Amino acid sequence: MILQGTALRALRDIDVVQDLAALGWFDPSCAIRFLDTLGEVVLAPPERNIVGEGYSATLAVRRQAVHEVLSAHVAKVGVPIRMGATVDRLDDRGNGVDAVFSDGSSGRYDMVVGCDGIRSRVRALAFPGIEPEFAGFCNWRMILPRPDAADGPIWM
Repeated sequence: MILQGTALRALRDIDVVQDLAALGWFDPSCAIRFLDTLGEVVLAPPERNIVGEGYSATLAVRRQAVHEVLSAHVAKVGVPIRMGATVDRLDDRGNGVDAVFSDGSSGRYDMVVGCDGIRSRVRALAFPGIEPEFAGFCNWRMILPRPDAADGPIWM
């Protein structure tokens, strides 16, 4: 998984970016390069670092590592986690969102964040009738040993 810009800044603000950097590839001396199919540089934009001194604008890290670090952090700060329940209803009251869950429980929240995938139930409840549309772009990723020539993030 590639984390950039505002995601890294948010992770810095909740004090977990260093833990993730230790588990991923985070090189403050490199910037992303865009290559053509022959490996020739097409674009090498200047790095726009909004995270802060000592950080690059891009962190490559395994998704599982992100889950583990965030799970440990929320447990440490006492955020309750409930598994096995889904959102059945959302009602935005202006000063809070009332949520009803599949286990019959409910609550009022300042904010609702949907991180539940392409067929998001949260999106469907918050924006009824709006479906995701294929944008004509596909991305394949895999984990391979990094050759010495790959000295920074590369898009081809």
